[in-house]
Amino acid sequence: MKNIRTFLGSIRDVSIIVLLIFAVTPLVAYAATQTVTRSVTVTATVPGPPPTTPAVITSPSGNITVGVTPIVVSGTCGPGLEVRLTNNGALIGTTTCALDGTFTINISLAEGTNNLAVLNFDTLNQAGPASAVIAVFVQFSTPASPANSTRPVGSSPTPIPPDQVPIPPKPVTAGPTNPIVRKIDAIGSLVHPELLLFFIDILLYLLLADVLFNRQRIIQAISRKKRP
Repeated sequence: MKNIRTFLGSIRDVSIIVLLIFAVTPLVAYAATQTVTRSVTVTATVPGPPPTTPAVITSPSGNITVGVTPIVVSGTCGPGLEVRLTNNGALIGTTTCALDGTFTINISLAEGTNNLAVLNFDTLNQAGPASAVIAVFVQFSTPASPANSTRPVGSSPTPIPPDQVPIPPKPVTAGPTNPIVRKIDAIGSLVHPELLLFFIDILLYLLLADVLFNRQRIIQAISRKKRP
């Protein structure tokens, strides 16, 4: 009987070791088969070259003197671009160039010399080349000041050179103005193809352990009954 108990104890120890091996093996295999997927999508707008066609004032067509305002300023431009009109370097009007490549802006001028210039701007706020400056001298019938009344009507004011006309600031508009869009989308996914099989293995191992332990108790009960 002692040998039987020793043999059964050895079987129990081996069963526990085998059970542990069978329990750990699926975990190692499961960890080895896991895949991790990471994808990153980046969308950006790369600035292109600035406009190459200048906006040009065609009316008024030259350096003139007027006695009334407002006046209509028109000309040619790049279709779809923003046209900004400045007077002595200050922004006084904006519009969008029509599909036929023309623009029209109504403006009021102050008495004295008004140096008018226009520039094309794209959606990235890049200015096109400068064009000729048109000088318009305004003299009302009753001069507002002695300084403005010294120039005779019909005389031509001296325009400033095109390269000295400052670039006007972009007008403030509602909504976002930055055209560069960066969108960063990170998607993570874990694949568990053996998760269900792993839990089934654990259940089978538990049932096997229960059978082995119950068998040991049954053998011990039978051995006790056979004792004299």
